[in-house]
Amino acid sequence: MSRRYEYRSAQGLSTLLLLFLVLYVVGNAVSVWFTWDEIVLLQQIIDGVPPPKEELVANDERLFQLGIATLLEHVVTAIVFLSWAYRVHANAHALGAEGMQYTPGWAVGWYFVPIANLFRPFQVMRETFRASHPDYGPRNWRQAPVPSLVAFWWALWIVGNVAGQIVIRMSLGQKEPTPRQMQIADSLHILCDLLCVALGFVAIGMVATLQRWQEEKHQRQMEAEAEGGPVYAAELAEEGEGAAAGAELAAEEEGRTPDDPAMRWILPVGRSGWAIAAGYLGLFSLWILPGPLALWAGIMAVRDLRRHPEKRGMGRAIFGIIMGGLATLYLSVGIVVLVTDLIMKN
Repeated sequence: MSRRYEYRSAQGLSTLLLLFLVLYVVGNAVSVWFTWDEIVLLQQIIDGVPPPKEELVANDERLFQLGIATLLEHVVTAIVFLSWAYRVHANAHALGAEGMQYTPGWAVGWYFVPIANLFRPFQVMRETFRASHPDYGPRNWRQAPVPSLVAFWWALWIVGNVAGQIVIRMSLGQKEPTPRQMQIADSLHILCDLLCVALGFVAIGMVATLQRWQEEKHQRQMEAEAEGGPVYAAELAEEGEGAAAGAELAAEEEGRTPDDPAMRWILPVGRSGWAIAAGYLGLFSLWILPGPLALWAGIMAVRDLRRHPEKRGMGRAIFGIIMGGLATLYLSVGIVVLVTDLIMKN
C-alpha cells in the first residue's frame, strides 16, 4: 500500500533557501573579484615588479577567509536545499498525482548514489514539477510541461562540478606552482565561480516557480472542495464534461505519429529535430570546437520540447547541453588564459 502524504506548505523552506541562494550568488561574485586581484598580483611578479609583501599577505588572508565562509555557506545551502527537495516532492504526492515513480526519500537519496547522481536527481525534479503543475490533474500530470530552468539548472550543476574537480586537481597536483601556473588555476577558478553565479540565479528562479505552482494548485483544490466544482480543465475531456475539448484532443491524437519503439530505432519518429542535432553535436564536442553549437542546440531543444510536450528527446537535449557546456568551458579556459596573458603584457 502506497504511503499517503499530507500537504505542508514549503513557503518557509523556500524563503530560507532563496536567502541562501542569494548569499551563494554574492559569495561567488566576490570570489571572482578577489581571484582577479590575485591574478593581477601574480602578473606583477611575472613582470619582475613584485608587490609589497604586506599586500600579498593581505590577499592570501582575504582569500582564505572567503574560502572558509563560502564553504560553510555551501554546506548550509546544501542542507536547506535537500530539505526543500524532500518537502516539495512530498507535496507533489499530496497534491494527488497518480503513479509517481519516486518517493520523497529518494528525492534526496539519489544525490548520494554514484553514477545515478548524474541523472536521477534531474529526473526526480522534473517529476516534481510535472506533478505540481496547477493546470494538470492526478491522471494527466505526465503531460505537463517542465520549465527550461530545470534543464539549465542540472546542466550548470554538472558542468560546474566537473570544472570544480579540474581546478581542485590542478591545485593539488602542483606542489610548487609557478606564478604562471597559479594564474591559469585562478582563471579556471573564475570560470567556476561564474558558473556558480549562473547556477544560483537559475536555482532561484526554479525554487520560486515550483513554490508558486504548488501553492496555486493547493489553493485551487481547496476552493474546488468548498464549491464542489472541477479543479483541472485539462481533465474535463477525460471525464466526459468537455465534448468540444474531447473532440479536439481526439483529432490531435489521430494526427499524431504512433509511439512505436521499433520505428524510433529506424527513424527519429516523434523526436525534436533540435534534440537530434544536440545529441550528435554533443558527441562531436569531444573535438571541443563543436561545443558551443551543441550547447546552443541543446538549449533550443529544451525550448522546443517545452512548447511541444508530445515530442521526445529531452535526454539528447540534456546530453548536448552538458557535453557542449564542458567543451565550451574548455574552450573558454583557453580564451581566458590567452586574453589574460595579453592584458597583463600590456
